[in-house]
Amino acid sequence: MLLLKRALSIRTIPLFLVLGIVLLSTCIGEHRETPVAEPVVNLLSEKNMLVGSVACRKCHQEIYDNYLNTAHKATSAPASIQSIKGSFLSGKNAYLFGNQDSVVMRNTDSGLYQFNYVGGELRYAYPFGITVGSGTKGQSYLFWRDNHLFQMAVSYYANTDSWANSPGFPRHKAHFDRPIHSECMGCHGSFTDVDYTSGFLLEAYNPKTMIMGVNCERCHGPGGNHVEKFSSSPNAKGDPLLINAANLTRLQQLDACGVCHASIYKTLNPTVSFRTGDTLAMVPMENLDSSGRIDVHGNQYGMLKRSKCFTASATMTCSTCHDPHKTERGNEILFSQRCMACHTEKNTDFAKMNPSIPVDQIKKKCITCHMPKQESQVLNVRLEQDKPQTPAIMRSHLIRIYPDTNSSISILYNKGK
Repeated sequence: MLLLKRALSIRTIPLFLVLGIVLLSTCIGEHRETPVAEPVVNLLSEKNMLVGSVACRKCHQEIYDNYLNTAHKATSAPASIQSIKGSFLSGKNAYLFGNQDSVVMRNTDSGLYQFNYVGGELRYAYPFGITVGSGTKGQSYLFWRDNHLFQMAVSYYANTDSWANSPGFPRHKAHFDRPIHSECMGCHGSFTDVDYTSGFLLEAYNPKTMIMGVNCERCHGPGGNHVEKFSSSPNAKGDPLLINAANLTRLQQLDACGVCHASIYKTLNPTVSFRTGDTLAMVPMENLDSSGRIDVHGNQYGMLKRSKCFTASATMTCSTCHDPHKTERGNEILFSQRCMACHTEKNTDFAKMNPSIPVDQIKKKCITCHMPKQESQVLNVRLEQDKPQTPAIMRSHLIRIYPDTNSSISILYNKGK
């Protein structure tokens, strides 16, 4: 099988938050690098063929071109000087864990490496294998040890454009012993073969069959038969072999996003074996944290379902506001326009706030006040060894009236003047 299903339903800890599990560290001389292959196409699944997103381009050129710039596409990639956001320039390429422990990022003739020095002596040298994260908030990095994946000690933090201690890692010492579980790759990749014979804590992967990034077939299913059908019959209509979100129930549409954006703390289904059209086994909603876990590894899905916008609608899904094929992050006016598609001045109690602020200005700032950016309680990094941890700033998906709504919109409007 392309993806082996888990025999047991195990609650999984996210990539950025896995506690440091101590395994026997491998010294430089013992390390054997397994090269990371480019995403492989033409992989045979049970009844269909994976042909890769590029096969979609001929008929869906605009969607494909837009997709190339999305965070989904960039959520994982083979490590390269182009995919890694952090700097390898002298003076910007080091992170100090302690007076005697540091990691230096270097671009060498044999590849990109993290070199770990203790007391001035080289202890470990591991090559960057995979970048994880689009870089919008940050990135972390994986390296290969035989066919196993481990997280590197140093990550990248976008807000300061600098290297940082990987989240959840020890403060004073560089560690390279955190194994990467297949559930991480279930959200940060599209398809991979997993060998569980090594055990839950040390799964093996086949790098030649690992398709990185969230691609077309991750959501729409294998496209081999679809491409074959429309190549021979370009005027054919419809295709039941390909998953179309419009044909799914509301719950199935929500769960297709929720498998990664509902927090793998809260879903009981293994993400690595989830297919669009499946439904999630969720912890009961009353037990969900609706205000704290506000980022990807938190519970955007649960927060949305707690919002009045959602509970008052029979049709609202994630794609009501988000176009998964486009990069729209940060476009507050666009998202506010989508709010106004429902919240018109005729059918809602509209904007009960400072009457001195023009309505046209209010209409551009809906999510600024009702989905404010907040400090994450889940994802944080340490930029310097002796400094407090720095939380990532994320946008809340609990849509509601926040206590400081009136003052915040007034400040924004006055600044605009």
